Amino acid sequence: MHSFLRKLNNIFAQRSIATSIPFIEETEMEESVYENYSYIIGSVFSYFNELPAELKRTFVKRTHQFRKLKKFHYIGIENNEDTAILVSSSAVQVTFGLKNYQLSFFKDIYILADAYHMDNDQELYVGHVAPDGI
Repeated sequence: MHSFLRKLNNIFAQRSIATSIPFIEETEMEESVYENYSYIIGSVFSYFNELPAELKRTFVKRTHQFRKLKKFHYIGIENNEDTAILVSSSAVQVTFGLKNYQLSFFKDIYILADAYHMDNDQELYVGHVAPDGI
């Protein structure tokens, strides 16, 4: 496990953050998209429900933008847009307040139905981060 973490550290240390993470401006969205995202996010996240109206709009715009920038892969579960929206809003919540919130290093997000083993490792994983995705 330690060698795996060292490999990850080396990969990320070699990247230049200034050139690897382009900031993409938020785009406008239709009101129906805003309402749909607000409903989905608000049904799960109390954090979102407690935001003032202006910050809710910013949060939803960022979630929508994050969702558009990522490719979601579903393994062992059905492709579900609500799940992609909720995962995107989780990332936005963690980075809310930062200018660069898009986690541009990661283009692919894998959503798995259950814990899993990697290669010959006996350890059970419930998620991990690798150069090819989260």
